[in-house]
Amino acid sequence: MIGKKYLAIPEEKVPSETGLIRQKFRLARPGNPYTSPSKGAWTHKVRLADGSIVTYSWYRFVDQPAFQ
Repeated sequence: MIGKKYLAIPEEKVPSETGLIRQKFRLARPGNPYTSPSKGAWTHKVRLADGSIVTYSWYRFVDQPAFQ
């Protein structure tokens, strides 16, 4: 960390006691997509440079999907 920024370090500088060099991670598998409710949220769609679309949704605290 330099100041408030994290920087990548070369593999040879990773401390051996972390065990990170030997660590293996499973590949993620696609799951069910999360879809927002059709009402109760303010949404904004943005088309990215690669053509994909990102949807931002805002909810009042009590209207969040976790509470519905």
